[in-house]
Amino acid sequence: MSRASTAGGADPGRGATRHRPRECAGPGGATVLELELEVERWWRVGDLLANCALTALLERAGFRGEDLGAIGGLRRVLCAAVDDDGVRADLAEWCAIVSERRGGRDDRHPRLWLADITEYLDRPFGSGPVHGQVLEELRRAVTAADAALASARAQPEMVHPDPEILTLLDEYTRARARVLRH
Repeated sequence: MSRASTAGGADPGRGATRHRPRECAGPGGATVLELELEVERWWRVGDLLANCALTALLERAGFRGEDLGAIGGLRRVLCAAVDDDGVRADLAEWCAIVSERRGGRDDRHPRLWLADITEYLDRPFGSGPVHGQVLEELRRAVTAADAALASARAQPEMVHPDPEILTLLDEYTRARARVLRH
C-alpha cells in the first residue's frame, strides 16, 4: 500500500489524499506524519550541529545529504526514510536530543535572519532623511529583533558564538543604534 491513501469518502479521481496514520517507534506513539513534522520543525531552527547529525543519520540510512537542501528535499527524504522502523526510531531519538539541547525552544538560529533585519534597518538611511511612519516601522522591527535575540540568548549558538554570529550581532547593533538615535 502506498504512503497516501484516499481520504474517507473522497472521490479518488479528485486526488484527495492524506497520510495513513501509523504508529512509529517514537516517543508518545506519534504517527509518521507527526514525526516528519517534528523533524522538519527542528531542522528549520538552523542548529548546525543538530542538522549535521541529522544529515549523518540519514546518510547512514542510505539517503544523500545533499538532497536535504533542495526545495522539498527534506520532506521527500523523510517520506522515504520513515518507512524503515530503525530509521524512525533514530529520527525520534534525534528529535528528543535536539529538543533537550535547545531547551524545547524552536527559536530560529540568528544566523538565518539577523543579516536580513540589519539590511532592512539600514536600507532607508541610504536614500536621505527618514521620517514619521518609516521610522516607527523601523523601531517596531528593532523591538521584534531584540525580543527574538533575547529569547535565543540561552541557545547553544548564542552561548558559544562563532565569529560569524559576533559579526552579525555587531552589524545589527550598529543599525539598531542608528534607528534609535533618530
